[in-house]
Amino acid sequence: MRNLLNQNVWYWDDERFINRSYIIKEHYQKFLDGDEEILYISKDEDPFWEPVEEVLLGTANVFLQSLAYSLDFADEICIVDYK
Repeated sequence: MRNLLNQNVWYWDDERFINRSYIIKEHYQKFLDGDEEILYISKDEDPFWEPVEEVLLGTANVFLQSLAYSLDFADEICIVDYK
């Protein structure tokens, strides 16, 4: 799923996508039937809202010697183990 306002991307597995598509269809049918309450649903009921989750991208090696001396750290760090 992609947010068109800020280009954020969320990846859904097949089961989550199918469940959300059914919820979207139900909400759309309620809208067509003239149900005004569907316009004011909470975030928990909104099929397009996805809570923020932490995602492990990979690992990187960082040497902490500069931290011991309270120095600024301005190196580029490469991710070595992509998940």
